[in-house]
This record gives sequence, C-alpha cells and structure tokens, in this order.
Amino acid sequence: MKKQAVFEYMGVILLGLVILNLMIHFHQIGAKTRSEFEYFPAIMNSFLAIFFGILIEWKRFKAIFTGNL
Repeated sequence: MKKQAVFEYMGVILLGLVILNLMIHFHQIGAKTRSEFEYFPAIMNSFLAIFFGILIEWKRFKAIFTGNL
C-alpha cells in the first residue's frame, strides 16, 4: 500500500474518532442541561452525523468535486 494512502486512511480514522467523540460530548451536554438551548445538542449531533456519513464515503464525495461522477 502506498504511503499516501496510509496517511489518508489514518486521517479519515482520526477525524471519525473526533466526530464520534464530539457526538458523545454533545449528547452528554444535552442530558445535563435544560434551558432555552435545549435543542442545540440534538442539532449538533445531526450535523455531526451527516459529516460522519460524508467521512465514511470520502472517496465518492471527493469524486463529486473532481468531476468524476
């Protein structure tokens, strides 16, 4: 396997772990707080889930922007 491919996969894995960690963090914040920003953690989890889905399919997403549909 090429070195560049290894670094790309490592980057994807690390970003995935960061996104999952943020999702857990926002879930814990949502469970602890009850205020006027009650829906903020749920909204952030939704956005992070979308980014996680894009991250999983990063090669296809990259192909969209390079014009290889």
